[in-house]
Amino acid sequence: MSEAPNAGAFSWRNPIVLTVLLTALVLFAFQAVNFFSTRNRLSQTDADLAELRKQANMLQQQAEENGENLAAAQRLILAAGERQEEILQRLKVILDNDTAGIKEAELNLQRWQVRWIKLYLAQSGCEPSEELALLYDAQTRGAISCWQESRGETPTGFLSHKTIRLLLKSPVSFRDCDDHCPTMALIPPGEFLMGSEASEEDGKANEKPRHSVEIAYPFAAGAYEVTLEEWQACVDEGGCSPVPLRRHGESDAGRRPVTYVTWHDANAYTEWLSDRTGMVYRLPSEAEWEYAARANTTTPFYSGLAIMSKQANFDGRYDWRVGSALTPNVFMGRTQETGLLEPNAFGLHDVHGNANEWTQDCYVSHYRGAPADGRPRFTDNCVRRVVRSGSWKDKPWDLRSARRRADGPEERSSQLGFRVMRTFRE
Repeated sequence: MSEAPNAGAFSWRNPIVLTVLLTALVLFAFQAVNFFSTRNRLSQTDADLAELRKQANMLQQQAEENGENLAAAQRLILAAGERQEEILQRLKVILDNDTAGIKEAELNLQRWQVRWIKLYLAQSGCEPSEELALLYDAQTRGAISCWQESRGETPTGFLSHKTIRLLLKSPVSFRDCDDHCPTMALIPPGEFLMGSEASEEDGKANEKPRHSVEIAYPFAAGAYEVTLEEWQACVDEGGCSPVPLRRHGESDAGRRPVTYVTWHDANAYTEWLSDRTGMVYRLPSEAEWEYAARANTTTPFYSGLAIMSKQANFDGRYDWRVGSALTPNVFMGRTQETGLLEPNAFGLHDVHGNANEWTQDCYVSHYRGAPADGRPRFTDNCVRRVVRSGSWKDKPWDLRSARRRADGPEERSSQLGFRVMRTFRE
């Protein structure tokens, strides 16, 4: 009979041993897995820490740069603060100057409006006729009442803003005497471009450079070219020399412009007219002439881009554009009575054509250095004077507002006449 195994001895088959071994294996495996997992987590944490350090370094660098920028900004603000008083003072000076300029402009406008309205009232037969007063005095209010009553309105002695605007839009004319004194048209102050622009058809080199001119004062220009009968009044009183009337044609030519007058003859007439009226008459400067002729237009003619025989007396057999016949046989071959054709917006007739017109200026073949305030241009050696307007004998392109030519002051011809200008005493 065989002997049974000892239950307490070590044996691989012993259930207790097997249980212990399996438990140890499981614990070992768990620890191994936990070790490797912890190791991976530590590696990722190191990477995260490295990234955080990198970001921290960048943020620190940006903070330092921002600090430098802030310091620079603070320095600029400090510097601006130090100059603030200086800057404000400069701005105040500029503002004060602008305000003073605006006030002066408003005052000048008021003075001009009063003069304009007084002349308008004077030509309607209501006193006062003195255009130099600067305020609406009792006489002016009386004249306004007179004028309102003549229109069937209630005489208030004051003008509404609407009425003033209407009056200022209307050309105003007057005469300083009833016996053969020329009719004068009031010209308001303003600014214009003198000369021809680069694109103007048939523009000449002596019309350039185009430049701005400010006429800061009112003046009056002859509504018509000086006529033969007006000239004859000067001859009769010994102020002017006779002109060859036979050359003017018809015996009833009294309202046609006087021609065959030299530059000296024209000045003699203005001196006689000044003595006769007690006012200041003279030839216009070239700038005053062009400003009055343009009447706030910038086109080649006051009528626009073209000129026609109903607007001017010229050689109408030629068209402004192409040189072909405009209206066949519209060529009078002489001057015609003044005022027959339509005026410009300032009320001036025949600023294009009929007769060329003398001005004060010495002729210079360009506008470089020309006065920009309406004054005439004089030179040391003034052998020729500027002539404007164009004449009955000229082609249409020679009638442009910018067109200028020159003649010697002793020149006489059937194309040469003049228009007077009158200043206002301040």
